[in-house]
Amino acid sequence: MIIIWFFFLGFKNGKISKSKGYLAGLKIGLIFIAILIIFNLIFLRNFKISLLIYYLLLLMSSVLGGMLGINRKKN
Repeated sequence: MIIIWFFFLGFKNGKISKSKGYLAGLKIGLIFIAILIIFNLIFLRNFKISLLIYYLLLLMSSVLGGMLGINRKKN
């Protein structure tokens, strides 16, 4: 479910962006992943390699959404 949310955020940010949708998706993805990592370190106090892979999947989903969003933009 969170992967779909990241894709949607990247897509919306890509539609707003003027160019380079992958950078728009990367930017929004990195912001939210940083927030997730901070919450994880504060409340759960653990960080595993599986979480890193999960965060990379979220980031790739956001970048893909940004790339598709820039292509679906109406001129």
